Amino acid sequence: MPGLGAPKTGGRQVGTANKLTRDVREMVLGALADVGGQAYLAQQAQQNPTAIMIGIARRAAFPLCPIRFCQPTSPERSAPTA
Repeated sequence: MPGLGAPKTGGRQVGTANKLTRDVREMVLGALADVGGQAYLAQQAQQNPTAIMIGIARRAAFPLCPIRFCQPTSPERSAPTA
């Protein structure tokens, strides 16, 4: 652990996905390709639009802002009222 004012050395590069995240993403994309890719998603959007919209909302919000600012606020984590 670096001391105060010392630069961090070693470790993973910023922005590098961990191995598990990368492997799971590859499995999901492979499975999606196996069942028809975009055409399958379009079919599922017609049959179950709620699930598709939840997935789109979660995925669309992720790259737009850092994790610490995008976490949903639950009632127990919200500011106390006086």
